[in-house]
Amino acid sequence: MALDKIKAELAHNVALADIKEVAELTAKISKNAMEVATEVMTALNT
Repeated sequence: MALDKIKAELAHNVALADIKEVAELTAKISKNAMEVATEVMTALNT
């Protein structure tokens, strides 16, 4: 019984870590996309 609880908790923590990693990557991608958009706008305005 205790072992099952530990396994469930570990699985939950792994899922949270994966979600956090995906969120961090999404934030980086968004930042990069914003930088690219800014560069494109700058290039179009020159």
